[in-house]
Amino acid sequence: MGRQTNHRRSVTLQVFGLLAGLGLLVVPAAVAAQQVTPFQTGHYYPGTSNIRDMAPPDPGVYLLWYNFSAFSGTLYDKNGNPVHEVPAGDPPVTIDISMQSLGTAPVLAWSFDLWGPLRYSGAVVPSFVGGSFSIVLESDGETARQGGSTAGIGDIGVMPAQIGFVSEHLDVGASYMLWAPTGRYATGADDNIGLGYWTHQFQASAYGYLLDKATALMVALTFETNSRVFDADERPGNRLSIEYGLSQYVTPWLELGLFGGHNFRVSDSTGADLVGDGSIYDRKSLFGGSVGVWVADWAQVTAKGFGEYDLRRRFQVGFFMVNMTFVLSDGETEAEAEAPVEATVPAEAAAPAPAE
Repeated sequence: MGRQTNHRRSVTLQVFGLLAGLGLLVVPAAVAAQQVTPFQTGHYYPGTSNIRDMAPPDPGVYLLWYNFSAFSGTLYDKNGNPVHEVPAGDPPVTIDISMQSLGTAPVLAWSFDLWGPLRYSGAVVPSFVGGSFSIVLESDGETARQGGSTAGIGDIGVMPAQIGFVSEHLDVGASYMLWAPTGRYATGADDNIGLGYWTHQFQASAYGYLLDKATALMVALTFETNSRVFDADERPGNRLSIEYGLSQYVTPWLELGLFGGHNFRVSDSTGADLVGDGSIYDRKSLFGGSVGVWVADWAQVTAKGFGEYDLRRRFQVGFFMVNMTFVLSDGETEAEAEAPVEATVPAEAAAPAPAE
């Protein structure tokens, strides 16, 4: 029995080492010991903002409060196959993974007109996240378990500028955002919250409108380039996200939406401390829906959910979110506020909201 126990312990250590090397333990709000791997997923997470949130907003000050619940249990390898076994012994070790995370990100955003159809916007995005995980390993009738949890302040994003062109049937915006590694991170730690590196994020969005803006068609591109991990010789590769969506106001207060997107790495991860092959790129696609209700002239609540498909070297994650939009100031003058206005869509329906 002593030999079996020692063998199981040895296999368990091998498997946990392989899982870390595969990036199984390197996900947002993951809580097992983290190594720098080519699985770093970037700061931007497509699909988390509301469909109209990347459009240049009407002048004013807004608070957008994103709240998410995410869950995962399956890792896909470089060929798109789910990983259920790890070759760490004879017979192979089967793995059963369960991860959950919760997070909230209150976004303070502001906007004002520059000249003619040009408009300026800015935003600050702090975040607070927590997560838990469990891994069950089984080989030759022996079972081992590992689990844990963590919570804290995540990385913060600052969007110093979005410049937008606005018109009756078309809005176009371009923005820059800096993600700072303010969340707790140390390579090898088991309670990391942040990613441990800076990200420069560039985003372009376009919206086409029909029916007095009751219908909106959206497409957006987001490019991320990263610094080195601050306590390791590793630089995560650049990333690109493509998003699309359809938003339809069926009444002046009820908005329905469908959205989707793709996220993938477009350059090698490099560095002497990199675990794994940084030249094999990951990718994922997603699709979901949303329902938004303006409960007052100054407040909207949006429930949304989405799932992921066509994954390579990524966890398959399911998301459910409740996002809230508060209009703190609508930028109207006193004379404008007193004038009668008819609108199919609330004027505050668009506000900038970079998502992580």
